[in-house]
Amino acid sequence: MSQSVTGAFRYHYGFILDHHPEMAILSKSHISVFEVDLMKSTFGKKQWEKLYHYPNLGVGYIYSSLGGSEILGKLHGLYPFVDLPVINRTGYATIRLGLGLSYVTEIFNLDNNFRNTAISRHLNALIVLGLNAGVKINSDTKVEIGLSFIHFSNGGTRMPNYGVNLPTANATIIQRFSEKKMARRDYLDNPLSTRWVVRALISCGSKEIFPVNGPNYFVSSASLQGFYKIWKGGMIGLSFDLGYDESDIELLNRKEIYPDSKLSVLKPGLSLGYAILLGDLSLSLHAGTYLYEPEKSDGNIYDQLVLNYKIWKGLHANLTLKTHFAKADFVGLGLGYQIEFK
Repeated sequence: MSQSVTGAFRYHYGFILDHHPEMAILSKSHISVFEVDLMKSTFGKKQWEKLYHYPNLGVGYIYSSLGGSEILGKLHGLYPFVDLPVINRTGYATIRLGLGLSYVTEIFNLDNNFRNTAISRHLNALIVLGLNAGVKINSDTKVEIGLSFIHFSNGGTRMPNYGVNLPTANATIIQRFSEKKMARRDYLDNPLSTRWVVRALISCGSKEIFPVNGPNYFVSSASLQGFYKIWKGGMIGLSFDLGYDESDIELLNRKEIYPDSKLSVLKPGLSLGYAILLGDLSLSLHAGTYLYEPEKSDGNIYDQLVLNYKIWKGLHANLTLKTHFAKADFVGLGLGYQIEFK
């Protein structure tokens, strides 16, 4: 088996999704996004690579003038990604999962850019999701078409922060630069040694609320999760979540409601989740509902995207993004511990 290094040029064409009425003025034209990728194929060095049919790992740089919007300015982004094959023949299809950082040149300013309700920090999180299909032109060249979803925001750390969502169609040309023969590592198709996974984790962060230029409020989320491995590359589970948001006290005070203690604003919830297992890294998406919610302005449905990385034995570091529908609530960093058993 060979390991190849390839480069790609990808052209996106799409629009800014107006998920809030105030965002209609951000751009009045369609958006072009230019992307350059550098990728390396996997050959089964780790078992998860074989499980996911030898995906490509890479890093991408994106640039857009965002339709020439004076409100948003220009977008630069850099993100690592994995392309997971779903069809792997002469014609093929892949799912892209990418997470990185973006830089936006124009941000909210009360004096001269108060219409920018989407972005209030220059540096933001960047999420890129994609479904692409392609064919091989020859042994070194491929072409692809696909659909992508590009999101960037600061996760609620500063207001306003509606974020920008860019659904796009794209076309790509891919060129192989080098190839190296590698010995494929074979793994025995043994049954799963453990089926059940129990995780306890906590993440913490901060956020702002309206009006702008206000204080930062402490936010945390703790979860006790139980997963069942349905195969070696993924598991489904149920999570009991307990959230604390210091800004809820302020929002209740504005309604002339005064909580007896900080404990009285805790938000317990239940969520269902699916986790993708990529060796020491796992990515889980949870959708849940609050069981009790004293401050109800965000609604009773929430989502959590949790990135876990194994540090040592059962100890994990995590990055958590919590949202309410299309609105980011907070981004948190934390630790967790998991045990596995049959």
